[in-house]
Order: sequence, then structure tokens, then C-alpha cells
Amino acid sequence: MAVVMIGMAEVSVVDFDTLPRFEKGQETGRFHFGGSMHCLIFGPNVDVRFEPNAQPRNEDPVPVLGKLATAVV
Repeated sequence: MAVVMIGMAEVSVVDFDTLPRFEKGQETGRFHFGGSMHCLIFGPNVDVRFEPNAQPRNEDPVPVLGKLATAVV
């Protein structure tokens, strides 16, 4: 799995605490100064199972820190 952290505005900063590796559930860093996003990239043998309330067709928002999906190897 790879994690891509994206600072989405000219003044955004991604501040990492631990590089290049981290453990499950460990805080890795934080975003500063504006909009930011992250992207998870999984290998071809990983089955990503999305939660029903996280599907784009659902109009209800997913709570902050809400479960979006489970990755099964």
C-alpha cells in the first residue's frame, strides 16, 4: 500500500512525523494552511470493500473519522 499526501493550495504544507515507515493506527503527520487530501493506492491482490454509507450515490455525509472501507488481502 502507498499513501500519497497532497497539499491542494499554494500555501498548503504536509508535515510528516515519521518517514519512511509507520505502523497501523500511528499518527503520521498533519496538513497546514488550507485544503489538503490524501490518496491510498493498493496493489492488485487487495480486495477493497467499501462501507454502504460511503458509496457516492448516497447523499448522507460520512462522519469525520468514519469507516470508509476495509482492505482484505
